Amino acid sequence: MASEIKVNTIKDLGGNTVLTSNGSGTITGLPASAISSGTVATARLGSGTASSSTFLAGDSSYKTVSGTTINNNADNRVITGSGTANTLEGEANLTFDGNEMTVQGTPVVVGTNSSSVLDLKNTNSSADGRAVGIAFSTNTGGSANAHITAVQDANAKGTLNFGGYDGTSTRNIVMSVNAGTGAVTKPLQPAFFARKTDSGQSVGASSEVTITFNSEIFDNNADFASNTFTAPVSGRYFFSGQVRVNDVGTGDGIRQISIKTSNNSFKNKLVDMADIVNATMPIFTHSVNVFCDMDANDTAVIAVYADTARVVDNEADVTWFCGHLVC
Repeated sequence: MASEIKVNTIKDLGGNTVLTSNGSGTITGLPASAISSGTVATARLGSGTASSSTFLAGDSSYKTVSGTTINNNADNRVITGSGTANTLEGEANLTFDGNEMTVQGTPVVVGTNSSSVLDLKNTNSSADGRAVGIAFSTNTGGSANAHITAVQDANAKGTLNFGGYDGTSTRNIVMSVNAGTGAVTKPLQPAFFARKTDSGQSVGASSEVTITFNSEIFDNNADFASNTFTAPVSGRYFFSGQVRVNDVGTGDGIRQISIKTSNNSFKNKLVDMADIVNATMPIFTHSVNVFCDMDANDTAVIAVYADTARVVDNEADVTWFCGHLVC
């Protein structure tokens, strides 16, 4: 004979309710904390198929895990969208290593491996101090062709540097802007100053000679050599020179000083020395200045012509030649 036990509530020995029923076959009081061992079948947790590739969603249904694929993934590549759901792209031409962001462009010269590169850098080195900058290059993995760097020294004074590389690992600064003073300097701007300190130089009668200079005070870009300035780039240049000649007599005729470039000659001519020379001071200083146009590799020298043979003074303070690129 079958038997039945019918209860509304089951309590433990301590009088705590363990199970209650609403009388309609539904358990209404079974706290999850009361299940101390065993497992609940996944089918009892939600609808759908439970597996290692599904998860139980908040709506009590099992759903498939939708993973995200990263194409072309590699170290330091910046991840971008692809236009396809659940798919991202690792950008080979856009990388960031925590201090430097590099934008690698497509080849800029057909048939070569040359490509454009933009680097955004944050450095802290002995060469740069505390600096951030932008570097531009057309050589993948090589030195930058040009760079703009903002530098801050230990006193929090800033300088903005513009520069490039000389084809090796050597970095050149071609222009600096001092944030404190506003001063702009160009360390490699073509500019020179040379003096004559060697023995006196003879000028033959009715002849012209190029003046020699044996002492360079400065030569920013090493463009002055063998008494000749060679223009490194096309542009407008300013030149100035002065030559002192000894033993000038009242009977001397034409005497002139010239700045001679590859395409022109600029002269300061004195026709009759008798009008300006006296016997008690037989020395005369000639000077000439010019602002002229020069092409790259054009040259400039300073020369003296005299009707009568004389000697160019070798005193350093009075015979000199200088010039610089203006624009």
